[in-house]
Amino acid sequence: MAKKLEKSKSASLQKSDLLSDSIYVQLRSKIISGEWPIAMRLNEKQIATDLFVSRTPVHRALEALYAEGLLDYSKNWGYFIKAVSRRDIEEIFKIRTALETLAACEAAVKMTEDDFAELDRINEAALAACRGNCNEFEELYALSGTFNAKINQFCSMPRLHLLQEALREYLLHFRTLSFEQKSRRRELAVQEHQGIVRAMRTGDENLIKAKVREHLQHAQEYILSYLPAEAETERH
Repeated sequence: MAKKLEKSKSASLQKSDLLSDSIYVQLRSKIISGEWPIAMRLNEKQIATDLFVSRTPVHRALEALYAEGLLDYSKNWGYFIKAVSRRDIEEIFKIRTALETLAACEAAVKMTEDDFAELDRINEAALAACRGNCNEFEELYALSGTFNAKINQFCSMPRLHLLQEALREYLLHFRTLSFEQKSRRRELAVQEHQGIVRAMRTGDENLIKAKVREHLQHAQEYILSYLPAEAETERH
């Protein structure tokens, strides 16, 4: 009897953890995508009501988001969405640079000419979209995502892919900023992708790393230029 009770308790805890994780993923996506604005208060009771769940898994999800640095907390307000700071962006891009240079270098030694040709076609389509219609945001956004996904596929490192997935929502948000704005950055980003492919074709690891770092440095500078003044100066 005791064993049955223990097993039932364990199953209940696992179910609760899965529910908390699911709520965490949903809330995290809304925060990072910008669907929920900076400084918005997250009412634990209201979220639980909206999701048809108890407050306990919502509370755990909010605690996890706070630990990740996406939320602030005060006794009077409770949890509310924290502004992304310069420091946050710099940290994310440092991690991204480490992961993407590794992916590009590993992919370069494993790719066939057909694989390189596929990347070329993606970049040519993106460049045509840039030059043909400045409003082709959705197409550019999709092609940029496909370019990165293909490199991850060609590098054949599933654990690296898992690490990149942890940053996925951040990268989607940054990609939106890079391609949604009608600026020269759109075309430059695609040209930098082409430069990365040319470097990968040479097999020169130092050149590959240099091109990936250059691309991400430019992307970071562009994202930082859109920071509100208060987030720009925030240093935690």
